[in-house]
Amino acid sequence: MGTGFKISKFKFKLGYTDKMSNYYNNVLKFLTVFSISSLGYYTIANAQMWNNEHLLKSKPIAETKLRSSSIPNDPLLFPNDILPYHQYHLNIHANGFSIDYPATWQYARGHALLGILDIDIYALHPDITGNYRNHLSDPDMLTENPFDIDGVLYDHGSWIIGVLAPSNNNNEGLTGVCQNCSVVARPMSSGSINPYLDIISTGVQAINMSFGGPPSGQNCTSDPDLCSLYENEMVERDILLVSISQNRHSWINIPLYGDTFPGSHPNIIQVGGLDQSLQFWNDCEGYTGASTCGSLASQYQELVAPAKNILTAITYTENGTGACGEVNNPPGLDYDICSGNSFAAPQVTGLIGIIRSIYPQLSAPDIRLLLQKTAQSPHAERHDEWGYGLINPLAVVTEVLGMVAGVQQTNRSIPFFIARSSVTSDTAFSSSPQFIAAALSSYFRGFNFGYQPLNVGLALDDYRIPSSDLLPYAAFYILGTHNNPLHPGKELIQLYRLSKIVTAEGKTTIDHAYVTAPYIEQFQTAGYAIDVIEGYIFPACDTSDNSCKQPAHSECLIARNTNKAESDWAIMLQSQATHEVFENHTVKLNDATDDLCLGYAYQSIDSDGDNLIDGYETFLGTDINQVDSDNDGRSDGDEMLVPVEAMLSDPLDNVNIFAVNAGLTGAWYYPATSGQGLLLDVMQPIEDDDGRIFVAWFTYDLTSKDNDAEFGSVNHRWFTAQGTYTNNEADLTILLTENGRFDNSQAVATRAVGKMKIRFTSCTSGVASYLFDQSQLSGSFPITRITPDEFCEEQTAATAKSVAKSANNISSKAGLSGAWYNPQTTGQGLLFDVMEDRQQIFVAWFTYDLTSKDNDAEFGSVNHRWFTAMGDWSEHGSEMNVVLTDGGIFDMASPVANTITGSMQVTFDSCTRGSVSYQFPDSNISGSFPIERITPNVFCQD
Repeated sequence: MGTGFKISKFKFKLGYTDKMSNYYNNVLKFLTVFSISSLGYYTIANAQMWNNEHLLKSKPIAETKLRSSSIPNDPLLFPNDILPYHQYHLNIHANGFSIDYPATWQYARGHALLGILDIDIYALHPDITGNYRNHLSDPDMLTENPFDIDGVLYDHGSWIIGVLAPSNNNNEGLTGVCQNCSVVARPMSSGSINPYLDIISTGVQAINMSFGGPPSGQNCTSDPDLCSLYENEMVERDILLVSISQNRHSWINIPLYGDTFPGSHPNIIQVGGLDQSLQFWNDCEGYTGASTCGSLASQYQELVAPAKNILTAITYTENGTGACGEVNNPPGLDYDICSGNSFAAPQVTGLIGIIRSIYPQLSAPDIRLLLQKTAQSPHAERHDEWGYGLINPLAVVTEVLGMVAGVQQTNRSIPFFIARSSVTSDTAFSSSPQFIAAALSSYFRGFNFGYQPLNVGLALDDYRIPSSDLLPYAAFYILGTHNNPLHPGKELIQLYRLSKIVTAEGKTTIDHAYVTAPYIEQFQTAGYAIDVIEGYIFPACDTSDNSCKQPAHSECLIARNTNKAESDWAIMLQSQATHEVFENHTVKLNDATDDLCLGYAYQSIDSDGDNLIDGYETFLGTDINQVDSDNDGRSDGDEMLVPVEAMLSDPLDNVNIFAVNAGLTGAWYYPATSGQGLLLDVMQPIEDDDGRIFVAWFTYDLTSKDNDAEFGSVNHRWFTAQGTYTNNEADLTILLTENGRFDNSQAVATRAVGKMKIRFTSCTSGVASYLFDQSQLSGSFPITRITPDEFCEEQTAATAKSVAKSANNISSKAGLSGAWYNPQTTGQGLLFDVMEDRQQIFVAWFTYDLTSKDNDAEFGSVNHRWFTAMGDWSEHGSEMNVVLTDGGIFDMASPVANTITGSMQVTFDSCTRGSVSYQFPDSNISGSFPIERITPNVFCQD
């Protein structure tokens, strides 16, 4: 059997030990991370699936320690024990449509600078202060005594921030659509353009206006200056405006159809409302209550979002009466549900914030068209109730990120513009064109500081700063999302912009500083305040971390201050420190002898002139020396533009596609999904045949029930899938196996229940899509290898049919990964993921209940049971822990619990044979059985 070394008899000890490495923590994610719904992405994915502290001193967002799953720990996001309701509008599947922000946040969380025109914001609410930027806002907006209407505290601005971007991941309260967006506020004013001018002077990238009324009260004829601003300044600055379609009430006779100003203006996105069933919101027929009862329909309706019973931040009077009047929670809870299109609009504004975080240069018209084209609707054309449809965050974000070689991308490089004021000597940088446009204007934060672009880095010949004919320069490039293209398990770090207004010798000046989270506190102590997160950079490598690699075509970012009395912090690549524009910047961060490396950013170098910098092309896989890598007549840069018209452009169509190979065998999971995952057994193709894949999918029922089972959990469901793969994609049939009994030879029945497609993007990442035939239940979710396999080759299609491994490199242990079973008890078995370099193993056991019941389940089988175990290698074997995981819901958000329920021991005699012994004391059962490998693994030889 080849020339590999002979396997001597060895055993594994499976259990929880003090020696567990980081791998075990990853496995715990497999079992315990809060899950999210992946049932979204309907309009696009299903069509393509089978076709191809207090406000005044905000703390740095990084201190909240976002979990790698991107799912914040705010308890009201999901069903909870605090309130009888939750933020359903962020994670809902109904009426054939869905909104899946938790899945969207896996790709991007958002960090843009957003504006609101509104009224009072409550200063003491724990969920308001974190992302609200008081130093950039009208100081009168923030108050401890919100506007009083008949004894009711009316802090409408707080309500809007509670939907848009509240403090997130602080273990209390709410999560916002745009998790890390910064919010600036000005008071709304009837007819006055001054609040608009003030707010755009801060560099906001979109403005939310949750107000509106009949055009008979206000219109472009009565307020020409306001409409001129909509048509000129806002267009020139490329700022998106979001407003509402009017609400309907029982006490005001508003017909179903009508117009609303300013939402009816063509340069404003008008948003209508849906109810909790994702139906058009219209409860007004026969309604006589005090609450808002529906949404107006209009010829100007552009998009819709949930508007009924939206959980947000509320202030209460002593008697517990809140202005919304929906539920009236006891005083002190500070949260309640409200209804109205005021709460639909910030959902759209927040999504725009995410878009402009990923790709700040994407124009306002293109963003509007993208939102329209990805919207979900029961109507083929724009409709007066639905507009173009319900926002589809996951579809929008994946489109903005783009595809390369058929692989969904998770990040984009973005230019970091540079300008300097001749008045204040402030050097300003930003990834936001709107901020640079504000700096270049004569009214920047209320001052004329006379900024001009600096000739540092790369001149962007094909781009102009909004409202300017000046040629912009990108000093360097950063990234738009938290996803690390080099190390998927190690997130990128946030780069903050801070500012400080200084008055000295009768002169008011401003200074901007740019640092990462470890330095925020010292700058705040010096009087600086956080403006916004500009984007992400690669973490600097610690010499003790051998896995860390500096990205190609990148350099350390350093921060320096001027040697003059007037402070002027600047950020630069290390090689730029000698540039003439930084000749006075000689004071190093923390007065260190050597510059402190904040992290790595990409150099502004574009070797082939295709408008993609070399560093970005390196992780995309395109050729840095070739304008058109796939020779299809379009430049790589053009194909990486967001293809609003055609959709899904690709600079590497069918070129250098990653190839599936046997090294992908092992455990995979979706980091956001609770206690469920996939185990794969990938079989290498023989000669010209396609390769085959066997998949075991461990999951749960569609709802979670109290577990009264004597053995395992009544909530468990598992499926298998089998099929072939070519290049980077596997087409599989989902199978349901029934009628079995635990460790018993009772005959089973297997039937096909759906289809699955897995597209691999690398040895550690991919996307799984599924469709269940009978229920039409479908979805799509990213998958990540729990730990990389040392034998997975980053192959391309050209080498897909071969595995170039010499006998000396063949491993006896890692090659044991895959599917094993007892031939006497077909329809149940075990899948192993063996990490020889870590000397550890993970096992998942799919089986049945002790007795077989009639299956009345709508989904899967009530008789299914599954267990997991993990542990170190042992030469002698010992007691092993088997874990029962329960509480989950199929592809939905639900906390799970892990319980040690038994023990097991596995012994391997060869590459294809072994034995298992087990004990379940609570169920008073024990036993042993032989196991065989379903198909030999190419990496294991006797």
